[in-house]
Amino acid sequence: MGDAHAPAPGFNYWYAHRFGGGPYYHAPIWQDGEEASEPRYFTEAIGDEAEAYLERRDTTSPFLLYLAPTAPHDPWTEENHPRRYLDLYRGCDFPSVPREQPHPWTRWRKRDFNWAFADPVSSLTGYCASLSAVDDLIGRVRSKLRTRGLEDNTVIIFTSDNGFSCGHRGIWGKGNGTWPLNFFENSVRVPFVLYIPPALRQHYPHLPAVVTDRTSAISVFATICTLARATPPPDPRRETRTAFESNDQVMVFDEYGGGRMVLAGNYKYILRAYHEDELYDLENDPGETTNLADDPSLVEVVRQLRGKLERWFEQRETAANRAFENPVTGYGQIHPTWRGKGADTYVQGLRPALAEEDSDYSGQY
Repeated sequence: MGDAHAPAPGFNYWYAHRFGGGPYYHAPIWQDGEEASEPRYFTEAIGDEAEAYLERRDTTSPFLLYLAPTAPHDPWTEENHPRRYLDLYRGCDFPSVPREQPHPWTRWRKRDFNWAFADPVSSLTGYCASLSAVDDLIGRVRSKLRTRGLEDNTVIIFTSDNGFSCGHRGIWGKGNGTWPLNFFENSVRVPFVLYIPPALRQHYPHLPAVVTDRTSAISVFATICTLARATPPPDPRRETRTAFESNDQVMVFDEYGGGRMVLAGNYKYILRAYHEDELYDLENDPGETTNLADDPSLVEVVRQLRGKLERWFEQRETAANRAFENPVTGYGQIHPTWRGKGADTYVQGLRPALAEEDSDYSGQY
């Protein structure tokens, strides 16, 4: 998307947050290229701007409306969310959410989420309140599409940039909520819904109502091209697939800092640059509680998955995008990923000063 202070290529209207998260009232935004503060509740402000755009848009051509609320990013404190959303969860103790002791890997970010471990109900109340506001945002936009006569020919895609744990496995946060950065299912799986109105579905009779195969965000571009009856440009380094094409051999590859993951069949294998490798059997151990990487009976499984992983990245990585052995912290993404940080400041994401502070970590919050 580029730098948020100016419209990305192709956009003729732009309303953007200045960061990846922050307060929901008086959020830091860009306004006409200048730093500003948004007095409205940020999720609702996005809804206001979206409705206004749909009212004044050029009706002679198609449109893309991209909405990116910060919710459910923290803060989840009561002063950050309207009472009507918080009241939806008043008195709920969220019995389906586990209360587990902090995972040993969370000590790197214990200052970030110690309050969530100490008072999970308040945190979950704010988290769910922020999501209910997103529900309302989507409802508002769909209602506006209906009143503007756009409901029957507008495709809606809903997804997220990452998964999240709310105390699950003893973790609060996403992949960077731990050190080493984690690839647990709660972190790497995201919600994804692609809604095609009935009036449009007749033009795509081959599309299934529900896709059960694994897919990835890299399939979204090819899928949109398919829906628009456009041919995506060829990618010489991979076979382009849409989310609708079935393939029993679909594998998911991922890289995050000093870790690389491949998900194939029932197994997830994680290759680490500076920590022990991991192997999980997701069918028999969906909670990923037992690392099978050193299981003698699975030596061949590890060998094959590691080979697939290494070959996949060998075909795609360059000096500029190689992050495997470089100090990527997970706190944000810059390009190249390690430039400007330096090994003296960040050692694979763990600052030396923080490592010293954690040396007497007792596991208590």
